[in-house]
Amino acid sequence: RPLVDECLRLRHQLLRELPAALRREPMALLLEPTVCLRTGAVTGARAQLRWPHPRLGPVGAAELYGLARETGTAQELERQALPLALEHLRTGLAAGSRLPVTVQLSASSLAQDFFVERLRDACTLADVPTRLLRIELRQDNPWPAPGLLQQRLHELSEAGIETVIGDINRWHLALQHLLGIPLAGLECSVAWARDQQSEPRARSALGALVRVGHTLGGSVGASGADTAEDLAWLRELRFDHARGAACGAPLPPAEFLAHARTRNARASKIDPHSI
Repeated sequence: RPLVDECLRLRHQLLRELPAALRREPMALLLEPTVCLRTGAVTGARAQLRWPHPRLGPVGAAELYGLARETGTAQELERQALPLALEHLRTGLAAGSRLPVTVQLSASSLAQDFFVERLRDACTLADVPTRLLRIELRQDNPWPAPGLLQQRLHELSEAGIETVIGDINRWHLALQHLLGIPLAGLECSVAWARDQQSEPRARSALGALVRVGHTLGGSVGASGADTAEDLAWLRELRFDHARGAACGAPLPPAEFLAHARTRNARASKIDPHSI
């Protein structure tokens, strides 16, 4: 009981301090590697924000977003992620890296006026090609109307910004509405995919998800791949990429570039699926 009370006290303290911290200081950017399951190469990164709390230490991405949602500051947090990711891409281009970065945004953000135009202008100001920026839609309420969502996805595609559909099992728009929209990929969690294996119909649905993902975007991925067994199992299911502890821990931008360069130097130069 004392331990629970202390955890609750600390969480209430974080809830009180977060709004002021977002106005006062930038969050820290970490990059989670995305690894190709066929070659072992790092093919991109997913941006995560950490709160470097002066007394309690770093607050992780999942906890930070939960705090932001409870305090009504989720959009302020997302607004910090984009310029940090673009700065990393600009630095990476100068160092010879062309690995794309995926930034999570709430699906409700797409309902904002001139949403795509602002993204495109931000890329232009940072001198970063739009094809290196990917948007993963976080599926939170309020959910945009399907027609508006489909329109915004088309506008993103026309601007050269690819979309990642994460947590596909929670996706609210029928997949047939995505036909004709080139996606960077579809993703589900390893835990959810394993749950499907316990039911024959669900196993069929999982296979259909992989086929649909390849049809829509050519890439199907999984998050939370924490063991070598997870990676081997995903390869058997013909998943294309994965994220998680088995693929590398989130790293600061400079360390991520060095890690990706080292890993890609060891990776297979031939994709067996390309033969």
